[in-house]
Amino acid sequence: MDGNASTPWWNVFDGTGNIIFRDLDGSLTLNKDTAVVDNRPFFNGPRCSIRPDWGLAICPYKYVQMVIRGKTGVLHKKFRGKTPVLINRDDKPEDVYVQTGATGHKYNLRVLRSYTVKFNSTLGPPPRDIQFRPKFGLENNEMIRIAVCLPKSTNKFTIYSTYPQLHPKRKLFPKMVNSLKDLNRDTTMKAFFWDKEEGYLYFKMRSPYSLTRPGQVCPGDVCLDVNIIRADGGNEPAVCDTLVTPYFFRDRSRKIRNRDCEPATSQGLGAPIETGFEPPPPSDENCN
Repeated sequence: MDGNASTPWWNVFDGTGNIIFRDLDGSLTLNKDTAVVDNRPFFNGPRCSIRPDWGLAICPYKYVQMVIRGKTGVLHKKFRGKTPVLINRDDKPEDVYVQTGATGHKYNLRVLRSYTVKFNSTLGPPPRDIQFRPKFGLENNEMIRIAVCLPKSTNKFTIYSTYPQLHPKRKLFPKMVNSLKDLNRDTTMKAFFWDKEEGYLYFKMRSPYSLTRPGQVCPGDVCLDVNIIRADGGNEPAVCDTLVTPYFFRDRSRKIRNRDCEPATSQGLGAPIETGFEPPPPSDENCN
């Protein structure tokens, strides 16, 4: 990965700004358990070390890949590659992250933060089915909150979830709460808040399990997902003009400090140098 546009043959492809390098042992950045991310407010924070020559930042935060899927509205495959999804971090609303979505809608999000998801109404109608599926993160009770902008004509949702289990046909129903404050206080992850006046459906996701091996997709091999179906309402554009109140968690991350590299020296390395040595005289012997 490289964020410096002055690098020869440097190109921006769809989603390349979303790439994160995890330095688990500190061999690249001299700071173990860090992430190298694109230097923009969507990813970074005050505890990061900014590297202007890289165009990147070294951050102590943890991230999760959130995959957004659907089969209706602008999430239909015919809109693939046309930027149907817009997402921003609620404490940095000015930095809206977009992808064309040519290879899917995958976003690396900071855990312990809240995000707003909107759909591009210039393309087509809002979706009636949406799936949120986190991968490669969100472990050890780390949490994330999502607000989805949907048409205000919607009155009823059908919601499925793998953890905690929500399945209406099995009489496992979500807990619809009356305020964002109630949703923020909820610890069951079964709570959803439909702010009909502003057009936002809020929910939280959390996993109690741990990632135990490199490349593990889901903590404890238990993959979370939240599936939302709009059971009524129209196909008019979803208009959500009010900014979402950020959901702040206490930041316990350490601050990454800049470390200047010391020039290397060869002193003490290699075989010892023998002193007082003279090479032997040349020989007249010829080898045929």
